[in-house]
Amino acid sequence: MALEVSCWIPILKGRKLVLAGDHCQLAPTIMSEAAERAGLGDTLFDRVRRMYAKDALALLSIQYAPPPRGLGARAPSKACVP
Repeated sequence: MALEVSCWIPILKGRKLVLAGDHCQLAPTIMSEAAERAGLGDTLFDRVRRMYAKDALALLSIQYAPPPRGLGARAPSKACVP
């Protein structure tokens, strides 16, 4: 997790961008309704996913998450569907 502004210099200087993670996990912390209305409630990951999903997105076919007690070691999570 990083402030988006701290990501822009390496993004613009690099030849390739790789974002790894689960876009459904941790939403940005927004303290202002005006900031939310201005679009700051969306993460960089979400915006890239929406803009380039058809060209540059690879998702796992099964989302593995830590299982609830009693479900075994590799129970897939269906809570977040892309």
